Amino acid sequence: MPGKKAHPNYAKIKVPNTSQAATKTQNKTQIIHIKEEIKFLYRKKDKLNRDLHQAKLKAAQEWNSLWPPIQESIETSINSIVNRKYTNLHDKLHRLEEKQHSPHNKTVTVSTIE
Repeated sequence: MPGKKAHPNYAKIKVPNTSQAATKTQNKTQIIHIKEEIKFLYRKKDKLNRDLHQAKLKAAQEWNSLWPPIQESIETSINSIVNRKYTNLHDKLHRLEEKQHSPHNKTVTVSTIE
């Protein structure tokens, strides 16, 4: 989501000094934290995809011609779960953006991730 200015609460670092250097350090720290979290999640996703691929190959070997309808049934049930999870994530992001853009919020937001 390029252009979004929402940051997760765990990435907010409070620095008591309001100098320009402290603000810049705070912004860089938030960016680094988010970048590391993204890298971790991509590595986790890649491992899960490899494991899933291996499981599919094994199931296809064991079930032969019965595997395609079984796989379709599994994917149909999983799609409903995934849609629910994405709806939850979208709602959480929306609430976070509203919270960060409220007039009572005085935290610094970072506009781009370098």
